[in-house]
Amino acid sequence: MSSPQLAAANAFLQSFKTLDAASNLSLRTPGCTHNMGPASLHFPPSQTNAEWAAHLEGIKEVLTEFPVTAKEIFEAGNQVTVHAVSEAIFKEDVKDEGAKWEYRGEYVFILFFEEGGKIERIFEFLDSKLVLEVQALIGRAKKNLAARAS
Repeated sequence: MSSPQLAAANAFLQSFKTLDAASNLSLRTPGCTHNMGPASLHFPPSQTNAEWAAHLEGIKEVLTEFPVTAKEIFEAGNQVTVHAVSEAIFKEDVKDEGAKWEYRGEYVFILFFEEGGKIERIFEFLDSKLVLEVQALIGRAKKNLAARAS
């Protein structure tokens, strides 16, 4: 039997497939914060729901999908920890021939839930080497998109 927290954790992962900000945010409290690590990546210390939605919309410009799949899920009280993998699927019209347009990432999400079952805090730990690679690909894809639009 699945708890409300496990159901929300799975819905959270599913929201990444289409980068659906509304679905993702519907699982969160209004004051939910999203933190990413490790600190060596120099991400903002904490993102609000609005900042997180803007982040998703920014990458949705160049990706068709970003499926995130759980490898393991652990639940303890009002906390769910997910070890997951992902794949970035870039839109064809943003690609050029100068790059390998493949990305498979690895993450650990720690989701903290309020008593009502909504996520009130997220800590996301990313594979620092691979996230730098996908950031470069996303930047390149956005430049290609802008060049094609002008």
